[in-house]
This record gives sequence, C-alpha cells and structure tokens, in this order.
Amino acid sequence: MSWLTDKSKILLVAAAVLGGLTFIQPANFDPNADLPSLAEVKRAEVSRIEITTGQEETVVMEGSLDGGFQVIAPYQAPADTIALRPLLALFERGKTRMDVAVDTGNLADYGLDDAQGVLVELFTDSDEPAVSFVVGQDRPGGASFVRLPGSDVVYRGKVGSRARYARAPLEWRDKMVTQVPAGLVQEIRIEPLDGGKTVFERLPEGDINSESSAKFGNWSSAQAEFPVDQKSIDALAKSLTELRAGRVLSPDFDGGFDPPAVVAKVLMVDGEQITLTFGQRTSEGGAVFLKRSDRDEVYLVSGSVRDRLLRPILAYRNRILFNFERLDVRDYILQDELGRAVLTQDSNTNMWSFTQPANMDTDVLAVTQSVNTLGDLRADAIDPEISQEDAGLSDNPSTLTVRMRDASTQSLLIGNRLDINGTSYTYVTRPELLPNIYLLRTDTLTHLRAGFNRSE
Repeated sequence: MSWLTDKSKILLVAAAVLGGLTFIQPANFDPNADLPSLAEVKRAEVSRIEITTGQEETVVMEGSLDGGFQVIAPYQAPADTIALRPLLALFERGKTRMDVAVDTGNLADYGLDDAQGVLVELFTDSDEPAVSFVVGQDRPGGASFVRLPGSDVVYRGKVGSRARYARAPLEWRDKMVTQVPAGLVQEIRIEPLDGGKTVFERLPEGDINSESSAKFGNWSSAQAEFPVDQKSIDALAKSLTELRAGRVLSPDFDGGFDPPAVVAKVLMVDGEQITLTFGQRTSEGGAVFLKRSDRDEVYLVSGSVRDRLLRPILAYRNRILFNFERLDVRDYILQDELGRAVLTQDSNTNMWSFTQPANMDTDVLAVTQSVNTLGDLRADAIDPEISQEDAGLSDNPSTLTVRMRDASTQSLLIGNRLDINGTSYTYVTRPELLPNIYLLRTDTLTHLRAGFNRSE
C-alpha cells in the first residue's frame, strides 16, 4: 500500500471501522420492527366479508360462523361457511406481520395492481374494515405478495395462498347439498334406472328429539332375503346426509338427468324427505352430477356416492363375523400348520397366559388386542361365486376359536389367500354362516395371529 497517501490510509481505516460497526447490533434488535402487521380479529366477531378480484364485481357476505354467512352481492344465496372458517382463522392467531419489504411500485409485476390484485376486507362492528389488504402472486413456503390499500410498497407475507381468496363469485356459494343428522334417518329409498327398487328402513324406539338421544331398531329391507349389514347402511345414510359438492352449476346444466341414473329418497324421522337425483353423465375424474328436488342448481359430487346407490342388494349382506366381549372369553385357540396354541384368561385377574404349549412367553397386550379385534370382526367383502372347496375352507382349514366362560364356542375358518389390486385377502367363514364365503384383509389375520406369537 506504498502508493496510498497518508490521507487515503486514514480514510480507509475509518471506513473499515464504520463498516464493522454496522454489524454490531443491540441484543433486542428486530430487523422487521418497522414492517406493518394485519390486525388480530376473532373470527367469531367477523360479520361482513368483502372480496374483490381485479375488475370483477365485489363479493359481499354477511352473517357469522355460528349462524352461517349469506352471499348478498352480486347474488343472494347461502355462503360456503366451511371455506370461510380456515380463512378467518388465520387472523385470530395474533397479528400477521409482513415478512419483508420486497419493492416499491411495479405492482403489476407482483399481481398487485388494480387489474390483478385481490382486495380482502373483514368487518366487525364498524363501517371501516378491521382487516384490509391486497393479495398478489404466491411465493414458495405458503407466502404471497401483499400490499396495503393506499400504498405501493410490495411485501411478502403469510396470508394464505391467492387461491384461497381469488374465487369466481359463484364459487362462494354454499356447496353443502345436504347437512342433516345421519342418526335421524328412518328410511332410504333407492330407485335406479332399471326399475328395481330397494328400501332400507328402521323403526324408532323411544326419544327421537335429537341425534344423541334417538334410538332405532336395526335396518332391514323387504328386498333382501338375508340380514343386512348395519354398518354399510349407516355409511350410506351418512354419505347422503352430509354431502358436499365440488362445484355448483347452473340449473340448466346437462348432467344426464333425462332419464336419471338413480334417485335416492331420504326420509327423516320428523317426516322431512330429501330427494336426490343423480344423472347418468360422468365428468373427468369420475365425479357425477346431482339435483336436489327443492333446489334449482346442479351439483358436481363424488362418483362414489352414485356407485354406492347402484350396488346390488347382495352387496348389503351382513358382514359381521363376531360380536362378543373379551371378558366373556375363557380360552383363545389357534389351530394351524404350526400346531395348536391355547391362551387362557384368568377369571380373577383377566390376565392371559399360554396353557398349550405351556411356559411360553405371553405378550399380554398383543393377546388383548387380538381378542378385541376378533370380538368385533367384520369382513371386508363377500364372494358370492366361490365354493367352500375352492376357497380352501373344506379340508381341515386353520381355525381361530374362542371358548366362552359358559362353555360355548365360536370359530373362524381360515382358507386360501388371493390378491386383489395389490392387496392380499384371505377367504374366511364361520360354520354357521355357510354357504357364505367372506374376504378378510390378510393383514387383519396377521394382527390376530400376533397374539399367539405368530407373525404368519
């Protein structure tokens, strides 16, 4: 540095000292202290929501989460309160501070100009919004570009993705096709295109004022020459009474309703009837179209609901294999190619131990879980075509047996395995249920055998 003058040397040293001082920050230094925050607002206190996307009309919703929101502009209809719930929850977790200031001006580059930005305003008890901001393009990590009204500063902030707010006006409509208690359904009437009809019904017993206190007898069907599966029909009732659409379409949309694929009529215990008409058309992705008799619009819903309604009555045969309490069991017995194993439950302590072969280590938790699973065992399917012989259930099959404290026994016959779409199943039945042959996931049997210290 011999070429530097004394004055230059002094200036370089001073610059180095000053530069070093810029990296010495007080312990409480906050580099984002001057960044703005969005106010904290309790979602239960929000009474009005206004969302304007670009140059589109403003969507205005009024109401509350408890009582439900209503779209009042640009049309009038119940709002999608389920979609609004997580949106509003974002602002009651404390103030939402901007992460960093990105730019000033150049709003179009960030999707924040008047033509592209989404203006979001939440109101509580004032004519002035409690929260107001504009959302632009999304950023990785759940952040978006944000600006505040009246400002041209571009920030990055975690206010949820743009898609949470930038919906077409009609997308804010309530998408619940039905929302009534499945526990208060008394009858389900299924009328498919082929003219056949299936009716599942159950009679109320006692108080029916609420779902929690309502009591019913078992489901039955005059079209079935066998006991019907209670859980399958409960699941059908739930799918028809808690049905949410993916989209709401115009009343004149052609969903293949002339004629329909199937009509389902749900009768509630208080006399209300809900009629759902499913079209024959199927959209990309397997969704189907649905109308409700007391509404004009067409709904796009999961195709699994229509598929469930179009099942043959044989698909509703009872699949319950066992229904007993663990404490009522004395002996738990496995007989297979490895021999006979017997577990006995002590009548005083309810602890399990091997009595055959004797002195084997017992995993009490595994045994308890195994017996509990068997006591509430339900088959995954019924195979109406397979014979007992082809299923491997006729020539000394493996068995799982419970001997109850009253000396009665119940046994599960275990047959051959088969693979269906990459999942392993095993044929099973009970002697008193023949000729019915059932399918049970093989991993369920593995779980049952684990109680005997056998993995396969």
